[in-house]
Amino acid sequence: MPFLQTLGGGSSKGLGNFKPAGGGPYSDQYHLVWAADAGGGLTSGNFTTYNFDAMTPSLSGYNYTTYSNIPTGWNRLTLTSRDRGCAWNFDNDAASRRMLESLCNAYNNWGATQNTEYAINVKSGSTRYANENGTYTLQYMHNNGGSETHDFVTLGNTGGYVWSTGMYWGNIDATSNYAGLQNSYNASSGSGGGNTGDRLYAYVDYDYSNDPADYTNYLTPSGPLGNAVNFTWDHSGGGGQAGSPSYVADAVSRNTSSGWSSYGFQHQDADGWISVDLGSGNETSFHYTFAIGYPGGSHWSNENTVEASNDNSTWVKMAEWKFHNNDNTSDSNAGYLIYDSGSHTYSNTINNIGKWHTIKDRTAYRYWRLKGTNFGTSNGYQLVINWALLKRS
Repeated sequence: MPFLQTLGGGSSKGLGNFKPAGGGPYSDQYHLVWAADAGGGLTSGNFTTYNFDAMTPSLSGYNYTTYSNIPTGWNRLTLTSRDRGCAWNFDNDAASRRMLESLCNAYNNWGATQNTEYAINVKSGSTRYANENGTYTLQYMHNNGGSETHDFVTLGNTGGYVWSTGMYWGNIDATSNYAGLQNSYNASSGSGGGNTGDRLYAYVDYDYSNDPADYTNYLTPSGPLGNAVNFTWDHSGGGGQAGSPSYVADAVSRNTSSGWSSYGFQHQDADGWISVDLGSGNETSFHYTFAIGYPGGSHWSNENTVEASNDNSTWVKMAEWKFHNNDNTSDSNAGYLIYDSGSHTYSNTINNIGKWHTIKDRTAYRYWRLKGTNFGTSNGYQLVINWALLKRS
């Protein structure tokens, strides 16, 4: 029993759900192994350790599964948070293992040393820099000399100390400065800001696949829940409305701007969204999402989220980005994929996982919406042609 051997004295809770080594039906193996908010502290000893597969996102304070009790063989590490939809993905390699070891241990057992820069490659699905044609290198580091309760390995730009080059996920110094507990697509630098109130998470995945054929889009006429065009759709207010929100689920590729109102939905709203109700009893968790906009360009926001709810009132950010992955460069320059910048259509995007954005966790929800809060960055309108919610099948 190789997994049990790697656990040492830890619990075998949840191991019966692992996908057998010889194949078999897919079983989601996405496990929370580290969680921290402003409570407790790693150097004060005011932290709690858990057996593998025993942690839940609702835990407050500083919590982790000790690194030696995490079964080996995971193939993806994801960093995210409770309040933001940003997700940062890394393959299992020496850099990510050192990062995880430094999160999931007491300070004196960290693999990362103080003020040392460690390069790490961002992989597909990440909030930013997830280049389909290669990898983008960021770095992580910490500044903890053994006395700071919330200074841990923090993800940022290369070229110097992350608190100067720009930080995306983590915490440097106290939670009341240096942007505090952060998870953002915009890099933060300097000592200002803090007290975000967020809770950061680290997950490991034992059955990740980068094959797009392993995922099914539920927002199509032939989706697992039925014809998604016939689901109940809604949208925020505003003028300039044309087309129908349901058209974004027709899974039709568009490479021309003509006739767009028969294939998408447009409205003008500074805080615009379109939403879908999967139906009572159809609460579903997803792994990825993507959005394709007006083929001629513009009509997009540079502050985008996919949000979810089970009461159509309280919404949780499940994915988040500034510019959509792989619009035309590694950092992209538009909120949606668009045809006039990269020849993006539904047919070539559904087959390219490098263009997708990660859904941060596996919570099942009934209501989902695609939202933007800065459409003025283009022309003030939201115009979506295709939207996908993809689940591993």
